[in-house]
Amino acid sequence: MPDALPASAMTLLRHGVAVVADATGLVLLVIVAWQVLFGGGYPFEWNALFPAIAGAVACWCLPGARRWLPIALPVLALLATISAMANPPLRQSPDYPLWQQVIAPASHYWVMSLFVFGVAHLLRTPQRVSAFIVLLMGSLLVLAGQLLFDRMMTHFYYERGGSQSIPSVWQWGGVHQLSMLWSIAWGFLLAYLASSASLPRVVSAIVLVTFLAFVALFTGSTGGIAAMGLVTIAIAGVFLLLRLRRVWVRIAFVGAAAGAAALLIALLATGRVPLVAAGDLAGRFPAWRAATEMATTHPWTGVGPEGYVRAMSYGYQAKYYPKGGYGVGHAHGLLLQIAAELGIPGLLAAIALWLAVTGAAWRAWRRAIVPTVSCGLLFALIAFFIRAQTDTFLYGLGTTDRTRVLIWMMMAAAVALGRLASSGNPADPRPAHHP
Repeated sequence: MPDALPASAMTLLRHGVAVVADATGLVLLVIVAWQVLFGGGYPFEWNALFPAIAGAVACWCLPGARRWLPIALPVLALLATISAMANPPLRQSPDYPLWQQVIAPASHYWVMSLFVFGVAHLLRTPQRVSAFIVLLMGSLLVLAGQLLFDRMMTHFYYERGGSQSIPSVWQWGGVHQLSMLWSIAWGFLLAYLASSASLPRVVSAIVLVTFLAFVALFTGSTGGIAAMGLVTIAIAGVFLLLRLRRVWVRIAFVGAAAGAAALLIALLATGRVPLVAAGDLAGRFPAWRAATEMATTHPWTGVGPEGYVRAMSYGYQAKYYPKGGYGVGHAHGLLLQIAAELGIPGLLAAIALWLAVTGAAWRAWRRAIVPTVSCGLLFALIAFFIRAQTDTFLYGLGTTDRTRVLIWMMMAAAVALGRLASSGNPADPRPAHHP
């Protein structure tokens, strides 16, 4: 009996493992996506580990597979770990060892790195990433339809200071989280409109955009409406700079931008959507000032991952929210939250990460690799980034774990597109070999 398998047998074994892991990972990814969008209370980050591990195993077992990953991703995880070690818990829990209490707050950054790496391999072909994004977009429209049906059939409406839950989409928590979903869907639909090369597709895109605009108004989130308007204006500017040849698409985008701006101004002028009022931006200002002070007081390591609430309870709340307020739970701004918890280096790494994933989608779009999907993912990531500057969806909410995995999926799809954009053959995830 030989001491080791011959090279050909080892190659076959690795290929077999890669095939099994790949098929298993795809099935698990679809299950996790369904859980995130429609399911009840699941350990989402824990469940996300399984397709991530399967994808990572398949990637390392497939000879020549592309393994590009934004360097900012592991750097951000490392900075979060250093920040956690520099800010240990003030009181040790008797139920868990100290090392676990120190490492656990930073663990989701490492899970994010593994998930993006593994799932990007699972979505490594144009067909896979296109199908996944189409299913994601369709699911968001289904959720929007559920909300619209609920409003029309039950006459449920959101009362400020009252209940924030929407009955038919209760798993997403409330109006702010739902408006985040509509902002993402808005980016996808604008990309569909931009890529429409025929009049029927343009008409269908306008119908879907109008439908989602009505859903956003029914939802009633100030930040969501403002974010959708800003995204429309920003994307219209991008397309004007690119000087698209299709004149009717430019006209449609300019019209959509003007309409969104006019609608927002009208709502603000009539007081239907008060921009600065109790419970809106005025309630966020103290949280922004507190997060800024945390970042400037602890510029190198911050107050520790998931340390914003702890820092508020040890002095900042008495200064900025003496009577309590909803800014105690999170900073109501993604960049400010990261700066407060991880310091300035963590903030720079987070910005670099967002630039990397949006840049990957941009490169794929400009290289015409599934352009509609690449464009939609680019716009959706931009939309989420804009929306997340007034509500911190990745920290401090009941739907935090759910939202994190959703954004990780979009980031993994962007990385997959980036790998395709840098490969020799857009249909082949393996690097080009040059003699």
